[in-house]
Amino acid sequence: MEKEHFYFSLDERDRRWKEIREEMAKAEIDVMVIQGYEPSVRYIANTNWVIEMEHVIFPLAGDPVIILHGKDWKHINCDWIKNFELIDGTDDQIARIAKKFYNGNNVGYLRGSGQGVGNNYLQHHLYIQMQTAFQEKLIFADHLFVKVMQVASPEEQECLRRSAVICDMALHHVLESCTNAGTLDYAICADVMKIYYDNGNDGHQMLWIEPGADDNIGYGRPYGKRLAKGSSFVIEFAPGYNGYESEIVFSLPVDNKMSDFLREKYKIWQEAFYIGKEKLVVGNRACDVAHAIQNVYEKYGIGFRPDYGHGVGIGCCMGWGISTFDKTELRPNMPVVLHPKITDSNNQGVFSGMHYILKEDGLERIGGYNYEEFVDKMIKEW
Repeated sequence: MEKEHFYFSLDERDRRWKEIREEMAKAEIDVMVIQGYEPSVRYIANTNWVIEMEHVIFPLAGDPVIILHGKDWKHINCDWIKNFELIDGTDDQIARIAKKFYNGNNVGYLRGSGQGVGNNYLQHHLYIQMQTAFQEKLIFADHLFVKVMQVASPEEQECLRRSAVICDMALHHVLESCTNAGTLDYAICADVMKIYYDNGNDGHQMLWIEPGADDNIGYGRPYGKRLAKGSSFVIEFAPGYNGYESEIVFSLPVDNKMSDFLREKYKIWQEAFYIGKEKLVVGNRACDVAHAIQNVYEKYGIGFRPDYGHGVGIGCCMGWGISTFDKTELRPNMPVVLHPKITDSNNQGVFSGMHYILKEDGLERIGGYNYEEFVDKMIKEW
């Protein structure tokens, strides 16, 4: 992979700010208060030091402001936002800064990671202060960012492709060196992390490894188990490149020898996957894809699943998922991972999926590796 890093342009900044402000104008929002530890902060500021800052004040007109709690900002490099405010930790200061941009209309509030108000003390306290300052004019505005962030620009797609190349490299290494019985999950993690960071991963990564007997589906970081002979394991890759995460996940047989049980589940998975893929077209809704997959589940007596995939991009999920209750309209240039789960009543089976970008004329595979052919080869030859 190229060692030269790809950086976002000022044109990309201007595009993002313009689209966010268009949505703000429609909602009559004068200013947005965006909490730290939030993908929206990175989207606005183009930083990878979200932990170092707490909030961004983003006005409908004027220059945004980064607010830091008791930290020296001079060592921080931010090409997109040059205004910093250093505060002592009292959240009424944030409200006072926001008021500089307030013209009597609404004030947008982003709650942080989509988890709602009160998921930690700082967020809950800030919300109270903002509500006191702006009362009924304070409105939740997460959906405005979600709508814009769901669609990837050409520069964002480039980051997703570079993330996908890291996925390809990591999976190839695992297949060549890490599927033997007795392999420790910590060793797999160490190898994959080295590939991540040697090839541009910037710290926003996900790696899940779940060993089990023909496969205990679940999420868990490595915890000291060895791959068992005759079993399988799930491994999910989501390395970040400039914060943008593509995603692949596969159930892999230990020793590259697939059991009859896993093969049977993979064949059902293929049926569900391809039916879902046929529905992944511009103009459909996320729930249309989910209902098509659910029909396959019902055919084989498999229980209801909450989701069969989701958007990918800056952070994971992007505010929408392939679920029977999500009516998000599929639009051009929306990145997505499709990953049905096919399990029995004991939660044993297959969890696999791969990433695409929705285009007007069909799906574009992210990255250079054809994972559909890979799954087919596993079923027929392993």
